[in-house]
Amino acid sequence: MAWIDLFLNNGDPHRVFGADAGTVLRQVPRWRDLPWMAKAYRRAGLSWRTVGRFLLLDVIRYSAYRKGFRDGGSFPWPE
Repeated sequence: MAWIDLFLNNGDPHRVFGADAGTVLRQVPRWRDLPWMAKAYRRAGLSWRTVGRFLLLDVIRYSAYRKGFRDGGSFPWPE
């Protein structure tokens, strides 16, 4: 689930898809998951250059998700 999904649905993370910020933050991959992701990309037949680019994009995306969910805790959600 993406942070943008919550805003597009005008919803509180507790009500959209039954998730809360804590659940989503636990499911977002961590730094220690990057080697496993790289291995999966390589098994898919991607070059090391492409794997590096994908990992960079993954780091940016997941960092944004984490920040968004942390900031969403103080957002004045509609009732």
